[in-house]
Amino acid sequence: PQSFKSPPREIAGALEGARIRAVRRMGKHIVIDLERGSRPASRKTRDVAPDGMQWIIHLGMTGSFSIAEPAATPAGPPAEVVRGPLCRAWWQLDDGRTVLFDDIRRFGRIAVVPAGHYDALPTLHDDVLGFVRALASRVRVARPTFRA
Repeated sequence: PQSFKSPPREIAGALEGARIRAVRRMGKHIVIDLERGSRPASRKTRDVAPDGMQWIIHLGMTGSFSIAEPAATPAGPPAEVVRGPLCRAWWQLDDGRTVLFDDIRRFGRIAVVPAGHYDALPTLHDDVLGFVRALASRVRVARPTFRA
């Protein structure tokens, strides 16, 4: 299976130099709003980043993230973080730490999309979200039942 729903170069281009504005969960996906530039983060909406890109991650069955601190070397800059054989992607942060994405069975997925454009991601597609929102707005608990 392919870990990247977007081409790796597209992911790298969207992430390099971007600032993380917000992180949230949508179903089984982690949605990270990205922004460029130096303007302060805006909290006007929690649903989508109004003018940026979104980094979408699905961990699959065995995917995990970890953050590695830079290993100090006695004679200078930090050494490169050791990545194991299950590491599918990694991102260097501006503070020297590295975010590692490990996935044993390779079911996890990574994509970048313009904010709110989920057409390439079937489980986040607008039709699915619209259905869930419509259902949530119309359904009320008719009669709760508890068994002792």
